Amino acid sequence: MVGRIQQPGSPHPQVDFYALRAEAYLQLCDFSSAAQNLRRAYSLQQDNSKHLERLTFVIYLKGQCLFEQCAFLGALDVFSHAAELQPEKPCFRYRW
Repeated sequence: MVGRIQQPGSPHPQVDFYALRAEAYLQLCDFSSAAQNLRRAYSLQQDNSKHLERLTFVIYLKGQCLFEQCAFLGALDVFSHAAELQPEKPCFRYRW
């Protein structure tokens, strides 16, 4: 099929496509599109924690941008979502 990126031994070749497209969106500071693609990659390959870690980081970056724009309620919502995705990571937990 045209448009698929396949790594040798990859059971889901679309995963690599979604992960790479997420990185491209991240370079454009399109955090929502990057997160959407990382969610897709993670849903196809849930045993690969790197997609969840990257997704959480992208969501955190989106929250940071909202915070810097003084959109505090939106930032709080986004930060909370990042903390829910990886509650064991102290860098995504906040004390209010």
